[in-house]
Formats: sequence, C-alpha cells, structure tokens
Amino acid sequence: MSKNNWSNYYLKATQSIFLVAGILMVFTFPYFLKYFNFSGMALMFIMVLLAVLAGYTGGGNKLILKFNALVAIAGFVMSAYRGVVIFFRGVEEPLAIFSFWTHQLLALVFFLAIYFAVRAMRSA
Repeated sequence: MSKNNWSNYYLKATQSIFLVAGILMVFTFPYFLKYFNFSGMALMFIMVLLAVLAGYTGGGNKLILKFNALVAIAGFVMSAYRGVVIFFRGVEEPLAIFSFWTHQLLALVFFLAIYFAVRAMRSA
C-alpha cells in the first residue's frame, strides 16, 4: 500500500473515532452534567469541536493533523482523570458506576484516537 493510502486510512480512522466519542458524549451528556466543574455550554462546545474536527480530518492539512492529536490527548487526559476521580469518590450509586464506565470508555476511545492521529501525522 502506498504512503498516501495509509495516510487516508489513518485519517478516516481518526475521523471515525472522533465521531464515536462525540456521539457517546451527546448521549450521556444529561446524566453527567452534575459531575463536571464547568458549564454545560463548555461541554456542548467540546462536542461540537469533535464534530468539526471529524469533518476537517479528511483534508490532511498538517496543522489540522497536529490539532487532532492535541485534542485526542486532551480528551484522553480529561476522560481518564474524571473516571479516576469518580472511582475514588465512591461508585456506590448506579449513576456514578455508569459515569465511571462511560469515562473509561471515552478514555479508551481517545487513546485510540491518539494512536491514529499520530500515525496520520507520520504518514502525511
């Protein structure tokens, strides 16, 4: 496979992962609003940003590729951190358990996004 085909593969994978993360965030948004220290508008901005990045990812612009990697790293750090904080506060109530596992799933999704975003940068 040529270098350009691999680059397109990694770009499409990053794009798909951002869409999955955004969709997961949209569906779980009402449940977790009380667990965040910032406003609901900030969370909605993050979800819209993921959708915009998923749309821009297909272009292969070097600046966008770097920004994708930074967003994936930030998403991983925030999701993993929130999951750990919720875990150590106690996951006795069902909503806390759901929140913990959703944050862990988001951390995993963003971890994959980091990998594919970096591979896309290297292949471009």
